[in-house]
Amino acid sequence: MNLRAIALLCLALSTLTACGTIARGTNDDVTIEVEPADALVRTSYGRVCRGPCKIRAPRAEDFTVTAEKPGYASQTVEVRSRVSLAGATGAARNVMTGVGVVGAGVDVYSGAIYDHEPNPVRFRLRRAEQGPARPGS
Repeated sequence: MNLRAIALLCLALSTLTACGTIARGTNDDVTIEVEPADALVRTSYGRVCRGPCKIRAPRAEDFTVTAEKPGYASQTVEVRSRVSLAGATGAARNVMTGVGVVGAGVDVYSGAIYDHEPNPVRFRLRRAEQGPARPGS
């Protein structure tokens, strides 16, 4: 293999490693911390787990997380998709290589440039208020 072929191979591989869609993926792991433990956690896109837990969410989508447990008031938190420093840096690196403009477009379209905030999502559930005492109880 000649030097020119090696240089072209290195250039091609460098654009792949800078591609956020490959390096970061299109999903983000979001950590859910809940007090008290074992609360039911539901997302607006259908994921369900018992907290504390981790959920995998599409990077480009906003969603809500609700935590609930019998005897406690439920809480909901909005989780937003935001351009992250790592994602923006990767997209900029794609553009600067000259051959990576398409890669930057793919990263934006696929959502690889985004992270979720807040992450971790923290819940501290409060005991539900008890209603007035019933007669005879």
